[in-house]
Amino acid sequence: MVRNVAVSRMVGDLSLSDSTPLAKLLDRCLQSNSLRDARRVHARIIKSPFAFQVFIQNRMIDGYTKCGCLEDARKLFEKMTHRNTFTYNSLITFTESDSLNSRGDPRPPFGAWMV
Repeated sequence: MVRNVAVSRMVGDLSLSDSTPLAKLLDRCLQSNSLRDARRVHARIIKSPFAFQVFIQNRMIDGYTKCGCLEDARKLFEKMTHRNTFTYNSLITFTESDSLNSRGDPRPPFGAWMV
């Protein structure tokens, strides 16, 4: 719970002169593997002028995959107008590790939406 309070405070206190604070906040979410925190940060990013920066979108996809939420990563991926190698690598890495972990819940075929 302490992490969630810290992230909530940080999300509310961000100055948005550049995307650096958002990137740092995303790094914190990646360290905690908290899907709740990642969604909070994403909500803040959507309201920022940096919402369509490929770097920030890639970090969000990376965050969602590391929190184990392929569905949120897929939704963001589908909305992206520009993608790069990092975008695809995040998703490939997750689907590879997820299939190895074999959680028991069905996953959509990787190639079905990665075009």
